[in-house]
Amino acid sequence: MIRRNAWILILSALIVPLVLSCNNSPNPFSASDASISLRLVNSSDQRGDHSISDTVGKTVRVGVSGYLIQYITSVSVLVGKSPTDTDTSFTFGSFSSSTDTLWLDIAFKSAGSRKVTAVASIQGASPYTDTATIVVIALPVPTYAVSYDGNGNTSGSVPVDAN
Repeated sequence: MIRRNAWILILSALIVPLVLSCNNSPNPFSASDASISLRLVNSSDQRGDHSISDTVGKTVRVGVSGYLIQYITSVSVLVGKSPTDTDTSFTFGSFSSSTDTLWLDIAFKSAGSRKVTAVASIQGASPYTDTATIVVIALPVPTYAVSYDGNGNTSGSVPVDAN
């Protein structure tokens, strides 16, 4: 009786691990699954993925976030009013193993709408593109309250800049 139970234990000790063992399955992710997405942050720390606005002279942060960064070899970022009128062009070599978002700081000197285009070169796959819009608003022009009395005298106040 003990011998029969011993065989059952030995047999089950050999079969159960074989049944429960896992085969090394191939990686379910491939280079064609790699992508990037844009992140925008204005000077007031407002965030957006597709659009954001700020005023002339303020710094806007443009971030490029990567998914499956091991397949992304480089990222080019173009910022401008049109493809032929670019304000900024920058290329990141690649993501480091500890970074999933690359940042670029930009301050605009003139008002207008800017298109941000990021293109990722992906090894063994087609490039991946993401776009966003930055609207740059002109600074308000201060108004001066000055009066003229007709005798060559002026009076009034000139506002003081709060900055």
